[in-house]
Amino acid sequence: MVKDWEFVRSYTLKDGYLFLALMADGGIYEFEPLGGSKAAAPNSRVASTGPIEYECMGAGAGNDTIMATFYKTAPALVLVERANRTRPAFQVPAASGAKYEGQDLMFWDARGEALLTWSAVELKCKRR
Repeated sequence: MVKDWEFVRSYTLKDGYLFLALMADGGIYEFEPLGGSKAAAPNSRVASTGPIEYECMGAGAGNDTIMATFYKTAPALVLVERANRTRPAFQVPAASGAKYEGQDLMFWDARGEALLTWSAVELKCKRR
């Protein structure tokens, strides 16, 4: 799945399930609610928070806005939107806050502030 992260082009929630679509009909990843299965919990939903808007600044990069939507899957997932592109990242262990890593993406949210590395561009962000 990690090798496909850069190819995620869209996402949708349907009947409580999260779907990540890959470019060029490359396939679709389906996530079910944590602790559930289709047969056991057909009406359950993947719990999410967001989208949350962040105002970001980087050295020489100027201002930028990102949106982050957090999904309570196992492992936890965040979809980060920047400049009309969406990238997924999964939660990894962190000393504080919530840290997510994906293909050319690192997002670390702690106490309303976040550090974002997007294709080697480093940004410091604050929730709006």
